[in-house]
Amino acid sequence: MVISYEEIVKISFGSINTTIADDGVHFAKCTPNQVAEWYKIRHDLGERAEATTGVKLDFYTDGDAVVFSFAKGRKVEVYIDNLFRGQFLMDEYRAKNEKVKIAITDSIGGALDKKRVTIYFPAHDEPGVIDYLEIENATKVTPYQHALKMLFIGDSITQGWETMTDTLSYAQKVSRHFDAESVINGIGGAIFAERTFAPIDFEPDVVILSYGTNDFGYWQSGEEMSTKIREYMSLIKKEYDGKKIFAISPIWRTDYDVVLKTGTFKQTRERVKNIAESFGFIHIDGLKMIPPFKEYFTDNVHPNEMGFAFYAENLIMQLKKYL
Repeated sequence: MVISYEEIVKISFGSINTTIADDGVHFAKCTPNQVAEWYKIRHDLGERAEATTGVKLDFYTDGDAVVFSFAKGRKVEVYIDNLFRGQFLMDEYRAKNEKVKIAITDSIGGALDKKRVTIYFPAHDEPGVIDYLEIENATKVTPYQHALKMLFIGDSITQGWETMTDTLSYAQKVSRHFDAESVINGIGGAIFAERTFAPIDFEPDVVILSYGTNDFGYWQSGEEMSTKIREYMSLIKKEYDGKKIFAISPIWRTDYDVVLKTGTFKQTRERVKNIAESFGFIHIDGLKMIPPFKEYFTDNVHPNEMGFAFYAENLIMQLKKYL
């Protein structure tokens, strides 16, 4: 069964702006206006806003194998029955004009009671554009039904930078734990910028906001930073009032002891915490997410996959108190 572009849209999740074009189905985690505003702040922010972080196809089928190709996008990761079954570098397949094929079985070729297939789109670089999907010997393809909806808003840490396996970022791991349909609006280098906020076509049960580490040193003063945090959080409050809103203060970073024009890192964290609580958001202490050791980071600020494992585990424990 070759799945039409229209049917692909029906089994997709994590996109708030989906379009069908001659070269395939295009997905986006941001609105066009948000993308434009990020480009105005800095060109690379606009490029990262166009990445398909968090977008996935998720469905049940009675078929034997899934076959697909992407017209655009680098890393694609596949789960069968919620178990990681492979990462595919699409440039290699496009160079050979080949498609990815993976059997819908257990890990030793046995039959599955329920055949769930999840295809995660590229989280970084250029956006993923799927141009072919086939389920061999299938008579049906049914969208997966999630338990709740989550919206993640954050920077490169939310986007999952430095993970060799994109689906091991904290946002992806938390989403799977809570069986959530998620929009993961993580953008490397992002800050509290009011102009980039926009209402989206997605009604979350839970909102998780985690900016701050890039704001440390970005603004001209601590007072300006406080103003920007307050402006942005006021929009979150207005749009999602009545939802469970969590704000994660910045996680540990190796250069936490430097003093910049916005003040100390401790002061940045206190601003995020205090302003979030003033709006009635639930504060989650970022210092409790990852142990303060360099071996869990790839540089000053980005966790590696072990760091993300700690982050996800500890964040899940905090969220479970409220969800």
